[in-house]
Amino acid sequence: MPTPSQATVGSDATATPTPELSLTQQAYMVQHLCDWLRERSDSAVERFETHISVVLVQGGHAYKIKKALANAFLDQSTLARRRHACMEELRLNRRLAPELYLGVVNITGTPEAPELD
Repeated sequence: MPTPSQATVGSDATATPTPELSLTQQAYMVQHLCDWLRERSDSAVERFETHISVVLVQGGHAYKIKKALANAFLDQSTLARRRHACMEELRLNRRLAPELYLGVVNITGTPEAPELD
């Protein structure tokens, strides 16, 4: 199986500003994003969760979405903080795996109808 390319996804929409989402609202949005991806491809969407991210894998691509949370070791509670974390992950990991870390894309639309830029 080929290694999926990874696009780190910032859940902030610069094209269409959206209000901050709670962790529950973000989970709702991610489910609708899975549906959106499924509608655009014949490939299934696999979903993996870590304590700080959700990773959606479809075909040859992986989309990592930072969870809207804050705890003792990290604060990703705002759109700006999640975007910064995405950009830093891209910067650090692209040095050793540029073919895997392709870029950061915005999630636009609404929680009920999200889209990837």
